[in-house]
Amino acid sequence: MIYLALGDSMSIDAYTGVEGGGAVSQFHQHLGAGWTLEDHTRDGCCIAGVPTDRVGQIVTLTVGGNDLLGEERRHIADGFAGFQQEHLELLRSVRSANPEALFLVGNIYAPQFRLSATQAAGLERANEIVAANCRSVGACLVDIRAAFRGHEADYLCLDIEPSHAGATVIAGRFRALHSAHQALLAPAVAAALRALRYDPEAAPAYEGLSGGLVWSDEWSDELSQAVGTLTGDRRWLFRYVSAYRASLIRGTPDWRLSHPWEALQATHPDWPGFHPARRSGDLRGVLERDREEFVKELDDALGERSGDLE
Repeated sequence: MIYLALGDSMSIDAYTGVEGGGAVSQFHQHLGAGWTLEDHTRDGCCIAGVPTDRVGQIVTLTVGGNDLLGEERRHIADGFAGFQQEHLELLRSVRSANPEALFLVGNIYAPQFRLSATQAAGLERANEIVAANCRSVGACLVDIRAAFRGHEADYLCLDIEPSHAGATVIAGRFRALHSAHQALLAPAVAAALRALRYDPEAAPAYEGLSGGLVWSDEWSDELSQAVGTLTGDRRWLFRYVSAYRASLIRGTPDWRLSHPWEALQATHPDWPGFHPARRSGDLRGVLERDREEFVKELDDALGERSGDLE
């Protein structure tokens, strides 16, 4: 099995101060025996320098930051249209060479130095483009920007390079997405997901363990049974999905919960739960009301049990 690594210094060992300390090296170590690393990452790599004819069963790509630094004026002037097209063409080419691979694509973190308002807006626009391009080719977004936000002093060195701590965080996102992807492609889970159909009349119910809303057409007995055969944290995969969607509804996306959502989008983009109306901020009132009712009912039930024990 081949692990194909592509991209820039977000992935390499050089700035971590540790041999084998880069994100790619750490993730390869996690994959274990039976996986051969074909590493085409390099310092300073731009979109145009990524090879598109290599193949692997897992592909990671971190690129775009050097393009923004090197051609900032052009990208701002054209509203990032050129960046959007160049990045999308790269993803399409890599995906064409690797149609069945798990394809993990990182977005772009902020540097340690302060960005101007124009630069900060440009970075956010570029990351919106990366996310949209990932969805268009069935790749999983690795939200490095969110994971590094507020931790730049610890996760970066030399202003823009990942430290060992930063590389460890990136490798952790690779691992989490790989685990979720494997679970969602388990034959019984995949078959149950494919059988689900969107129902415009489906109603939401509050799911207390995830703190989110679940619609009746998003789940089935078959899916419940299939997920129940998974091991470890994978058994709670859909609670992560529900919890992450709740954070979207609240307008405060929690990147720590995003990996099952991203993997599900890549493997089963037609899952009914991805209907845009089901993550709309318009649902916030419903979510908070149902949460309060759940908490009250739980408190009442615990109070009754406490009374019975006295």
